[in-house]
Amino acid sequence: MPRNPHSSGLFIRALWLIMLLCAGLIAVPASVPVRAHLPEPEIPATVEQPAQATPLQIPSELPVFNIISPEISSVETLSLSSRFAGIGGQKVYTDTSHADTPRFTVVGKAGDEQTGTPILEQYGASSGFFAYNATRAFAEEERGPFDPQTVKAQACDFLLVNELFPFSETAGEVRNCQDENLPYEVTIAKTSNQTPDDDGPAAEQHIAAIVRVPLSVQVGLTEQQEEIRLPMNGPGGHLSLLFTATNFDSGEPTLGSDIPGLAAYAQPWFDQDLQEIDRFTVVSENEVIQQLRDSFPGTNIEPGTPVLAYYVGHPAEPQEVMMPMWSFPEATAEIDGQTAVLRTLRFPGVTGFLPSVEITSPQDNTLFTPGESVTVTGSITGGEPPYTYTLALDDGTVLGSGTTTETVTVETDQLPVLGRSSGVPISTTLRLSAGDSRSAEAADIVSLRPSVVPALYLPLITRGGTAASAATTARQPDQREADTITLAASNYSFGLEWVQDYDPPGSGGADLPGVPPDGNGFDREMRDLGWSRTFRWTNYAAWERDWRDCSLGGLDCSFGVDRADFVYFAGHGSPSRIYFGSNQASGSFFGGQARYQNVRWMGFATCQTLRVSAISDWFNAFQGAHMLMGYQSNMADIAFGGPFVDNMRIPTFIGIEFPALQRSIREAWVQTVFEMNAGKPAYIYARGNGVNPVNNKLPRSNDPDLPRPFPVSSWHWVWWE
Repeated sequence: MPRNPHSSGLFIRALWLIMLLCAGLIAVPASVPVRAHLPEPEIPATVEQPAQATPLQIPSELPVFNIISPEISSVETLSLSSRFAGIGGQKVYTDTSHADTPRFTVVGKAGDEQTGTPILEQYGASSGFFAYNATRAFAEEERGPFDPQTVKAQACDFLLVNELFPFSETAGEVRNCQDENLPYEVTIAKTSNQTPDDDGPAAEQHIAAIVRVPLSVQVGLTEQQEEIRLPMNGPGGHLSLLFTATNFDSGEPTLGSDIPGLAAYAQPWFDQDLQEIDRFTVVSENEVIQQLRDSFPGTNIEPGTPVLAYYVGHPAEPQEVMMPMWSFPEATAEIDGQTAVLRTLRFPGVTGFLPSVEITSPQDNTLFTPGESVTVTGSITGGEPPYTYTLALDDGTVLGSGTTTETVTVETDQLPVLGRSSGVPISTTLRLSAGDSRSAEAADIVSLRPSVVPALYLPLITRGGTAASAATTARQPDQREADTITLAASNYSFGLEWVQDYDPPGSGGADLPGVPPDGNGFDREMRDLGWSRTFRWTNYAAWERDWRDCSLGGLDCSFGVDRADFVYFAGHGSPSRIYFGSNQASGSFFGGQARYQNVRWMGFATCQTLRVSAISDWFNAFQGAHMLMGYQSNMADIAFGGPFVDNMRIPTFIGIEFPALQRSIREAWVQTVFEMNAGKPAYIYARGNGVNPVNNKLPRSNDPDLPRPFPVSSWHWVWWE
C-alpha cells in the first residue's frame, strides 16, 4: 500500500510517543540547558491541585519539562509510611517491579482473611507510591450508600493533615474541605448478581467510593498575572483515594488513623520537580482532530472532545521528560459495521521537540521470501542529531541497532514466517525507533507478508479429561515464540491476542502504541512465573473465530482461545464486543457466542467490553469458566498487562515467598486499574457446583487443577460507575 508521509507517518510518530512515554524511553540529560519563557515575574513550574474548575486557556507555546526525581532508599520509604498510621510498619523490604526497577515495601500488621494486611509500596524510579489493604478495598460487601460530598471532604482532610499534597499560595490552595465546589471526581463501586431462574438482576449494592483529585501543571501567566495551568493524566499523573466507610462506627480498617475507611491510596506523582527544557508550538485542536481522521481513511469516526494534558507513565518505569499530549477519551469508529469504542488515542500536543522517523523501504504490505534477506531503510530528521536507532519485531526482538545522523539501513533474514492453519499468511510488523541527543524518541512501523506459509499441525492433546486439537501455525525452524504452543511440565497455561494495527494495514491504520507493551508485558510476566504459553496471535493473526464457540462455527476449541487457562486480549472494544484488524468471517467478536469450557480467567484490556448494561450477554460464556475481567468505561491506551501480573504474583522478599500477601485475581485487576488511572473496571464470575471462584489467586504453574463452577447456579458482577 502506498505510504502518505504527510498523514500516516505523522500519525504513527504521534501514536508511538505514548508507548515510549509508558516505557520510560524518553529522557533528557540533566546537562540540557533550560530556557525559561514565562512572563515576568517568573514563577517556577509546579504541580498543584486546581482550586476550582475554570475554562482552560491554552497558550500558543507550551513547555516540555525535564522530570527530576529524588533518590529513594529504605529510609525515605519508612518515613513516608509513618504518614499512614494504619500501616505502622517498622521494616522495609526491597524487591524489583515489573519494570526491573527498585521497589521498597512496608508491610503493616498482618490481619486475618477478613481484615487483611495494609501495605505501602514506593518506587525508586520516580518516588511515586501506592498504599492499600486489598482485602478491604476490593471486598464485595455492602458498605454504602456513599455521599459524594462527604468522601470528597474526607480525601481533602487526609491530604491536608498528612501534608501529602504540595499546596501553594499562588496556586489557589484549598483550605476549606467542606467547600461544595471541590473539583474532585467521585466514582461508586457497585455489585449485583442473578441466578438462572431470575427474570433480572438483584438490587445494586454500594461497596466503595473512589475519589480522584485532579493534578495540574503551571505553564504560564495571563496578562492579569493569573496562572495558566494544564491538567496531568496517565498512569502517573493522578492522585486517587478509595474509601470503604465515612465514619469510624463502621469498624472498617483504615490506612490513616485520622480518617475512616481509607483502604487504598495512589500517589504516583510524588515529590518530583520539573525543569523547563524549552517551549514549543502547540498543535491546535482542529489540527489534531484532522490527524485522527487522516489515520482512519474511509472510516466513519467520531472524535468526541479532545483533551490536552501532560502525560505521565507508571511510577515503576523511568521517565525523564513530560510533554503535553492531545488525547481522545470519547472517540469511536465504525469497524465491521459496529461502533467500536477506541482505547484513548494520544497525539503529541506540541511540534518541534520529537525527531521525525520514517521507514522509506519496503512499503507496507510488501511480500518477503522466507529465509532471504530483507533490507529496511529509513530516515530520521528533526530533533537534535546524532540519533540512536533500533529496528525490532513487535515482540521486542531486536533486528538491528546503531547510530546515524540521517539515514538507517538494516539487512535481516530473521523475519518470522507467520500464518494460520488454513495457510493464510500473516503480516509481520517491524518498528524503527530512534532517539536524538536529548533522548527524545519517536518511531514508525511497516507491515510485511511472507510469500509462502508451510503448514504445520501438532497432535491431539488430552488435558484435564478434555481432548482438543492442538494445531498451530507454520513457523521457521527456530519456532519463534510469536506463535508457538508450549508443551511444558506446567499444569497451567495462558494465551494472548492483541491488535495494534487496524485496517488499513501498516502505518495508515488505527495503531495503538500502548498495545504491544501491554500484551508483551502480560506475556513476559506470565512466562517468568513458569506458566506455559499456548498461543500468541497479534494484529492480523488474531481472528474473531478464535473466540467463537466451535458449535457456532468458531475455532475456540481447536485453534482458538478455549485451550488455555488464562487468556488476555488488548485492542478496541465496545459493550460485549472486541475488534480485530483482520476480517476472517467477522471483524468483531460478540460475547453472546462464547462458551468457554477450558478457559478459567479472561482479561479484556479494551473499552466497555464488560459494560454492565449488557453484562447478561456473557452468561453463556461460563461453561466451566471462572471469571471475566474488563472495563465498564473507556480504557486508556497503556501498558496494563505487566503491572497486572505483577499485582497477582506471590510477593517475594529476600528470596522468601509470602503467600498470605498474595492478592486474588480480581483484587489484582481492580487494584491495577486504580493505581494506573486506567478507567473504570468491571468483572463477572460464576458460582456453581459448590465452587465460588471470587477469591481465586493465580496458581503456581504446577499447582493442581482447581474445581470448576459448573453447572452455574448464579452470576455475580462488580463495576465502577
